[in-house]
Amino acid sequence: MKKPLVMIVDDELENMVPIKTYLKEMDRYLILEHSSAEEAIESIKSKQVDVVLCDVRMPGMSGYELLKWIKKNYPEIIVIMMTGFGSVDDAMMAIKMGAFDYLSKPFDIQKAELSVRRAIEYRDLLKENEALSHTLKKKYDIRDIVGKSQEMINIFKQVASIAPTNSTVLIIGESGTGKELVARSIHRYSMRADKPFVVINCTALAESLLESELFGHEKGAFTGAISQKRGLFEEADGGTIFLDEIGDISPKMQAQILRVLDTGEFKRVGGNNIITADVRIIAATNKDLEKEVKEGRFREDLFFRLDVVTLRLPPLRERGDDIVYLVHHFISRYSAKQNKPMRGISSRAMRLLKEYKWPGNVRELENAIERAVSLSFEGIITTKELPKNILKNEQEFSDEPDNLIPVIYESGNTEKSVVGTEDTQQAREVFNDDVEISDGIKSIRYSNIVEDRPSLDVFTARYLRLLLKEFKNNKTRVAQILGVERMTLYNMIDRFHLDIDKENGREKP
Repeated sequence: MKKPLVMIVDDELENMVPIKTYLKEMDRYLILEHSSAEEAIESIKSKQVDVVLCDVRMPGMSGYELLKWIKKNYPEIIVIMMTGFGSVDDAMMAIKMGAFDYLSKPFDIQKAELSVRRAIEYRDLLKENEALSHTLKKKYDIRDIVGKSQEMINIFKQVASIAPTNSTVLIIGESGTGKELVARSIHRYSMRADKPFVVINCTALAESLLESELFGHEKGAFTGAISQKRGLFEEADGGTIFLDEIGDISPKMQAQILRVLDTGEFKRVGGNNIITADVRIIAATNKDLEKEVKEGRFREDLFFRLDVVTLRLPPLRERGDDIVYLVHHFISRYSAKQNKPMRGISSRAMRLLKEYKWPGNVRELENAIERAVSLSFEGIITTKELPKNILKNEQEFSDEPDNLIPVIYESGNTEKSVVGTEDTQQAREVFNDDVEISDGIKSIRYSNIVEDRPSLDVFTARYLRLLLKEFKNNKTRVAQILGVERMTLYNMIDRFHLDIDKENGREKP
């Protein structure tokens, strides 16, 4: 088993001889030492360091600066800070900046070794959790498909069930319901995941071009065929091909695709050689294929070969509260993409989004939110930023109070802080499903927020004060709701000079 590499960084290395000797004698660790942060950085770039013991105060680059550099560039390295001044401030600063532990000089070498050992155990635990998280995510997470309604939960279950098989899949749904996303998820969690996933929209090409695109062609097969070309079925060999809008293809193309489904064989345009391909077919349509069969526009035998497993995607108007969930999802996504921190959406705007019928389904909603984020002022989406076709019923809600609904930021987009300041970068306005929050917290008066145009810091301070009062200054609970470490919450409280106990007329114990 490989020994962990421990780096000691101190401008007075002679003082580190006892701990270095002790660690070496234990025969558990490899030891590396440097007398400056600059040397340490160059060494870290070329070696796989596990733990760094670093002095706080050194000439040139300080220990704090080295800690900051490590956390930014090599966050997997565990850092233990050492101070020769016994300063509580130094120790607290080190912990706040991300140090695992701190040691006050002169320190007991056995306690120092215990700290190193715990750091290694912590590092190993992080690696195990990351590996487990990756495994579970790959097994259960249907990325890019968003929804919590029972209709979508049923879709998720079906995808998880059919993905490992080789069965042909037919996906039926209106335009914009996410048929391609579902097809990609089926491929991603199948045994073919490391093989190609090829997509073609069957309505995007004329029949002659579609045939060449799917099956390839030989040189000279038609005017412009100056060289041999492999078709998409060949490109997808071993993987999956997604035939979008298959209900619109011609009878000739239907016959050719049926042959591939039956035998796995086809010929290039202008060719005589039979080509075989091992391809899983996933097809999609927004048409009623049974009706198309009855009316003679679609082959019955092809329909039966496609209809092995059928997924029917519900339109957005039938997905209940998924609209609210999707609104937050897309605000979070485009806030990150556009580098534009978003505070929230007005309750009237949300009401209009919920009432609208969404003929273009999720795609139309995504476009509307992308537009609204782009046009929003001071990170708040109001009715003014919504497309005109959504505003038809605006007068029905004109008498309702217009409250601010804070954005629920997703874990994947936490780099875009709702606070927007470096000191509080980790702060996130997150409401977990299992947290009960009163209306006074979950829906801050929109007029109070907007009319005086506060700065982001003022807005955050108001919001934080409301949470602290609501939960009777229970900082553990508030940190949980915000999704931050308690130490980060203490930083925010200090930054905004919030003392709820004093505000309530009692001194802290």
